[in-house]
Amino acid sequence: MNAAPFTCGRRLDYVQFGMGMRGQAGEDTWRDDGTCSYCGSLSPEAFFHAIDTGARIIPTDKNYKVYVGTEHRSFYFQHLSEYDQDRFIAIHNRRLMNFAYPGYFYVTPFFCQRVVPLVTA
Repeated sequence: MNAAPFTCGRRLDYVQFGMGMRGQAGEDTWRDDGTCSYCGSLSPEAFFHAIDTGARIIPTDKNYKVYVGTEHRSFYFQHLSEYDQDRFIAIHNRRLMNFAYPGYFYVTPFFCQRVVPLVTA
């Protein structure tokens, strides 16, 4: 994994919502197992690899998190760059994800918006 330090998006949420830093910005890394040293999330690369190989994506009641695979590994959407968010939306819209029950996101990821198709007569 990339050893370059970064600031985990989950850490930034703690700051934004007034819960303190719980550490310093810029000290997070990707561990050898592909998870974030701060929050334990899979890396975006591991997440997309899981999607590409047909792992089950398990929706949650949170707009920032899904579970991946039979191991229920956590993935936090805060780790997606804008490019990755667009990639995720494209994969979702092409119905290329292997969703577990109920077969769709019942809580929309925070960076997504539901679009109602225009009905014409």
